[in-house]
Amino acid sequence: MSYSGCQTARDLSYADTSKSRYGRSIIRLMENSTGRQKLIKRAVGYEAEVAQGQGFFEVMARRYGLSLQVDAGSLTHIPRRG
Repeated sequence: MSYSGCQTARDLSYADTSKSRYGRSIIRLMENSTGRQKLIKRAVGYEAEVAQGQGFFEVMARRYGLSLQVDAGSLTHIPRRG
């Protein structure tokens, strides 16, 4: 992993929000045991695609296999006010 990748991995963590070293360790343990590393690896290299003109959200949705499905008529259920 490149330096920028390592920095990104550090940036994508809640561990720094803990005041204690023990707390940071527990947070990192939880993050790493729940698939954080796989998510970070999927995102590696997205910058090149965005630099080529693709939208950030389009790139990420494709990399993570996300899609938006709206049922016909469901938008009409949203009130215009309130």
